[in-house]
Amino acid sequence: MSSWTRPGILAAVLPALLLVATATSSPRAQRTDDLAELQIARLRAARVERERWLQERWETDDEAARLARAQLLLAGRAPGAPRKDPLPLSAMARAARWEAGRSEEAAGEPLQELVDSLDVQVTPGFFGAREAGRGEAMTVELVDLWDGEELGEPQGGVEVRLWWLGPDGQKERARREVASVAALERGFELFIRPPASTPGTWHLVLEVAMASGSWGGVPVPVECVAETDPFLTRAQRSEHGPLQRELAARAGNLWSRGLRSSSATRLADWAALAAGEPDVGAGPLRVVDLEEDFETEPVMWELAAGSREAKGAVLLLADADESSADLLSGPRGRAWERFAAASGRRVLATASTLPGQRAFSLDARLAALRAQLDLEELVLVARGDLGRVLPRHLAGEGATLPDALVLCETRAARVPIDPALALDSLRIESEADEAGASDSRPEARRRSLRRLRGPDALTALRVPELLASWLAER
Repeated sequence: MSSWTRPGILAAVLPALLLVATATSSPRAQRTDDLAELQIARLRAARVERERWLQERWETDDEAARLARAQLLLAGRAPGAPRKDPLPLSAMARAARWEAGRSEEAAGEPLQELVDSLDVQVTPGFFGAREAGRGEAMTVELVDLWDGEELGEPQGGVEVRLWWLGPDGQKERARREVASVAALERGFELFIRPPASTPGTWHLVLEVAMASGSWGGVPVPVECVAETDPFLTRAQRSEHGPLQRELAARAGNLWSRGLRSSSATRLADWAALAAGEPDVGAGPLRVVDLEEDFETEPVMWELAAGSREAKGAVLLLADADESSADLLSGPRGRAWERFAAASGRRVLATASTLPGQRAFSLDARLAALRAQLDLEELVLVARGDLGRVLPRHLAGEGATLPDALVLCETRAARVPIDPALALDSLRIESEADEAGASDSRPEARRRSLRRLRGPDALTALRVPELLASWLAER
């Protein structure tokens, strides 16, 4: 068996890293490109994590709490900013921290704003399980995600604390240092060791304190994996398919640079799936291996809890800047699990290029999926740029049609659907202060519209229940 130690990980990721290294141009240009790419990757990862953090609170909120969080999010937009612009990371952090009955005066505290602007980057970005003793040394770098206002120095400086937050919610101190506000604004490094733990997901939380109070940051996930992992051994011996390449890239970036992925799917789940046992599944997901040969091989995921005997399925298409696995993970995944249990349908997710682009293969995939899974009904749920152009493609000649089309969680829902499209369709729009529904039936095809109150990042959790009710009415 192979160990999740430095030699073991390097053995797994070295081929992928060497391929990347041979593609570089001049050293100076490459360094500039790397820094820009690194910052973009940090922002993407932070957005995924903060959205997940926010959704986990929304998931258990009552209606009053949901409305309060939505108002905080929308109030955080810059005046006049287009609705399509992403929500500010600072507003997402404020909304996630909101608690009923608690004053929001501290939300605008300068130190809280500073803490919210910092990312906690841990290298290596995961650690091995152990029962006791000191774990491997880890470097924590505090880096800014955006530039905030310059702050004055409080007398005596501030105390910087790092806390481990365990899977059971228990806190364990990782580090405590006295620092200046200027040092926080510039960013600096700290050294820590991981806690003794069985495999699972921990979080590292930054806290800044002084005499008048303390301010906590956004929890950053740091995974504990099995020290000896049979999945990785088999992945190394197997053919390098899309899962193995994804595992190698993720593990290499985490180990060498502490660079987290923009997907919230656990590294251990990727390792299990890359081991070539999709029938077993890992965590909430399994891989659907289409037997057809395609020029590109985007992974098709399925909720492991779904029944394989079901004759109906829903296929979610990811937006260009998100992981399709995330559509079925965390709070979203739990919402779709409830949908699958209530409707008796399978739920799958994948990504696709746009119609007309190289290697566009959605038509062939839909046909293969319907035939291979013996489906009698296939509902397509599209998002983002794909959702904006897909209706026109499906209305054209030669397109493989699903049984119904859903446009959701995206400004693509504002695009009128061509009446020539011979499909029932549902559009789901998010509004700041409006909720309602309207239906019309031109040419015997049902064209339905549902409006949800709140920003897309939160109303995404309600899409499965809306879809379930709409399908029940068809």
